Amino acid sequence: MRKGVLFLCTANAARSQMAEGIARRFLAPDIPVWSAGTRPRGLDPRAVQALAEVDVDISDYDSKHLNDIPLDQVGLVITLCDEAAAACPSLPGVAVRHWGFADPARVPGPESFPAFQSVRDALVERIDALSAEFAPEPALGFLGGSGFYDLPGLEAVTQIHVDTPFGRPSDAYLVGRLHGRRVVFLARHGRGHRLLPYEVNSRANFYGFKRLGVTRVISISAVGSLREEIAPGDIVTPRQFIDRTVSRPATFFGSGVVAHCSLAEPVCGHLADSIADGARTEPGRVHAAGTYVCIEGPQFSTRAESDLFRQWGADLVGMTNHPEARLAREAEICYATLALPTDYDCWRPATREANVDDIMTVLRANVDKGRRIVTHVAEHVAPAAPCACRRNLDVALMTQPPLIDTAGRIRLQAILHRRLQAAQAA
Repeated sequence: MRKGVLFLCTANAARSQMAEGIARRFLAPDIPVWSAGTRPRGLDPRAVQALAEVDVDISDYDSKHLNDIPLDQVGLVITLCDEAAAACPSLPGVAVRHWGFADPARVPGPESFPAFQSVRDALVERIDALSAEFAPEPALGFLGGSGFYDLPGLEAVTQIHVDTPFGRPSDAYLVGRLHGRRVVFLARHGRGHRLLPYEVNSRANFYGFKRLGVTRVISISAVGSLREEIAPGDIVTPRQFIDRTVSRPATFFGSGVVAHCSLAEPVCGHLADSIADGARTEPGRVHAAGTYVCIEGPQFSTRAESDLFRQWGADLVGMTNHPEARLAREAEICYATLALPTDYDCWRPATREANVDDIMTVLRANVDKGRRIVTHVAEHVAPAAPCACRRNLDVALMTQPPLIDTAGRIRLQAILHRRLQAAQAA
């Protein structure tokens, strides 16, 4: 765990409490955040209301004294009033900065609450800029599919639960090192396979990846084959998708922020090539292209649907890669799929239709193969290497940055941070 940030104010009633709530949204999840006062007097309800307006809940925060904070875990103190700056003790090895804000509680009459809103908005700007100093080391992300619930070989593993504006991710993220690379693993269906495909909260999953510094996500996916030449046990790196899902949120944007990302090439070609190269180290056939049709599920296809997908030119059928590819593009994360065929769906007269028992038999062998492939990819793909995927919003964001309100900045901070900071610097 890295050392954290302490916001210090005299009363720990408003300014520092709001700063703590915002920083918990903006700073990397492994950065501890506290607030405290030199003479705490209790949480001001107007501070709670000001943050509730932008969907940040600090209603359960307590007003704390400086002595209540584990100061040995603090790396930076930010004082928010002159009195706190004067009273701040000298802490060995701890940096101190001063952000002077007038106390909104001292503003009389009807202008009192707008003063809290003004301080809140100013804190959003300051803490957004501060977040760059605490950015996590770039990482490779692995999204495990059916049967793929962990990643053996990870070293120095920690479990991190990530809060997002879009709800809970599928499970805790496993963060560790593989071949010296920082790696983040998430079980798409939860460990133990607890989530149906349409129950997977892909927005939360990818927002969490973004907050953890993931630059590339490899989706490991069990699929059905729609082609004679793609046999169970083969490996496919699909380059195109057809989306047949009907009930899954497929964008981070809306509510006053508009972006239109190109999906003409929905996967990162460089990352897909790296997966195919890794797959060729394993026995068996590798298909370095293909089209994946994503169905809603949880039922498998009807025979008529399977035949229709083949007429459309699809090669694989699965239930999870949309809206993942869409959300990865919006989040400026490189995305590609390691597809592991387990069956021939139901189009092939010579074989019986897909069933769980048969699929699980093939799946167990596929998972071992998939683990070896992703380990190879981790050895050869640098998370920090540049890619055009990570600048999508330069041409996709339609809303002018000055018109994005505070609620939008907070909700989309992990996604918009680079773009908005660049706009401010221009």
